[in-house]
Amino acid sequence: MKYNPTALEKTAGSVDAAADECDRAIDTIPNGWALNGFTDKDVNRLADAPGEPDKPPADYDSSYAIFLARPLAKPYEAMMGNLVDALLSTADEMNYFGACLRRMAKNAKNAEDANIGDIQTIEKLLEASD
Repeated sequence: MKYNPTALEKTAGSVDAAADECDRAIDTIPNGWALNGFTDKDVNRLADAPGEPDKPPADYDSSYAIFLARPLAKPYEAMMGNLVDALLSTADEMNYFGACLRRMAKNAKNAEDANIGDIQTIEKLLEASD
């Protein structure tokens, strides 16, 4: 299968650069996966925005990393379910999202309030993305 870079990856230039962009948009687990600089109202509007799944809402066109990170802004329990459906939907995106998952796993292991079951779920997702 021919690899097709995601829109963020094309903008950022590589899988690693795209993951770095995602990192900048995501805060750490102890802070509730809040998006840097965004309020709950912004996050909810972003998550509910209509449109094609591979395109950000028009008013967030300069924040594609945040668009991709929207499932991570929800409560941690809901985020784990959304990860499989929304992020690991195609083989073409495995490299990019695998990089994000590795960063998430590292953050989870360093977080004092991380649930061991959540960490194990992330690790299973990582195995599936390899």
